[in-house]
Amino acid sequence: MLPENDNRFQTEMFQWSVRMSAVAVEMVVPAVLGILLDSFCGTVAVFTVAGSVLGVSLGFWQLIQIARQKEDSTDKPSTERTSNPDR
Repeated sequence: MLPENDNRFQTEMFQWSVRMSAVAVEMVVPAVLGILLDSFCGTVAVFTVAGSVLGVSLGFWQLIQIARQKEDSTDKPSTERTSNPDR
């Protein structure tokens, strides 16, 4: 059986791989949908360009959000959260 530290490391790496996969999908899917719309409508790269711009924008926005989450979590002291007895 794995030591507890190795298990945490694997869990964190899995979470990062899921996040990065989601960002990749956010970047690629709008461009692919643009290609399909261009072929359906008979246009030349109009929807492909729009989908690519949208996808890259969404992907970078998501990356910024992830970086801010990571930055916020490293700025705070590593104290355990205690439950609020008033709730």
